[in-house]
Amino acid sequence: MRDLSVLDQLIIGRVDPHIYAFTTNTIPNYLKVGDTYRPVAVRLQEWREHFPNLQKEYEHIAKVSDDIYFRDYAVHSFLEGDRHRSRLLPSDITQGVYYSREFFKDASVRDLTEAVDDIQRDYDENSGKYQFYSAETGLPETYTYERTETYPPRPNQDKTIRQFKAAVENGRTNLLMYAVMRFGKSFTSMCCATEISANIVVIVSAKADVKEEWKKTVES
Repeated sequence: MRDLSVLDQLIIGRVDPHIYAFTTNTIPNYLKVGDTYRPVAVRLQEWREHFPNLQKEYEHIAKVSDDIYFRDYAVHSFLEGDRHRSRLLPSDITQGVYYSREFFKDASVRDLTEAVDDIQRDYDENSGKYQFYSAETGLPETYTYERTETYPPRPNQDKTIRQFKAAVENGRTNLLMYAVMRFGKSFTSMCCATEISANIVVIVSAKADVKEEWKKTVES
């Protein structure tokens, strides 16, 4: 029988994504946090080319369900936002040391445990804090707000909706809603679309940061 040991080094079966972390005396007081689709041991061996004395501190499957996983970006977000752990900067290391921005100062294994718990909680509650990915396609999952809000239009909004509907019924096709700040234009606009039984609504804005607000209004 032929020796197949070389193939064992080249061919790796399906491996679930994992979050891993290690420390190294080369960059003391920092925790390196990454993810990998290969066995963690294989990925750590690659890192040993830069940090021969690294010590593995953490390993955890990066899945919240059988077909949904998360990336190390989610863990990094928790470390920076919730635990205020700062990233390694190029100025923090000596010349010749390999630089990676995935090192976090004073981060701990407990931080990672709490991060994974928070990510799982976010997925279960569908709160939209983190990005998730499909294990089948590798593409980001589209977050959908839950249908939780039910309330009637305010009197001034209701008046606008009735006027809009009447104008459309009279053959008007080019209308402009002019309203003060906090009027509720997004909500009122969708009510207008509902009143005229619109099949397609196209939202165009010069400000990209209103996209999420529209999405939340429409879905919730």
